[in-house]
Amino acid sequence: MAVKSFTQQPRDVIDYEVSFRNYFKKFAGDEINTVAVTHRNAAGGTSDLVIGPGVLPDYEVPGTNPHWCKVWVGGGSAGNDYVVTVLIITSHGRAKEVDFKIKVRDQ
Repeated sequence: MAVKSFTQQPRDVIDYEVSFRNYFKKFAGDEINTVAVTHRNAAGGTSDLVIGPGVLPDYEVPGTNPHWCKVWVGGGSAGNDYVVTVLIITSHGRAKEVDFKIKVRDQ
């Protein structure tokens, strides 16, 4: 599966919806229990991306029977690409990981 790619500017703070709805169609009654969000510079350098900038949470899992989460992202240096990894653990003990790329460009 192709990694989704998004572009933002260095001072942007954007929430990204990460959907697991299709994944959960196979597992009736299961839902997101915990979420871990990590990030790295795609070129291998230090990542100055910020997950949960300011007073915002790193992520939110809204509603009952949750099958998606929202990840808040800010910062980064213009010209750099980053990979954000979202790992969920379900209430039944399953683990599912999703990556997406953020390109920071000063436009």
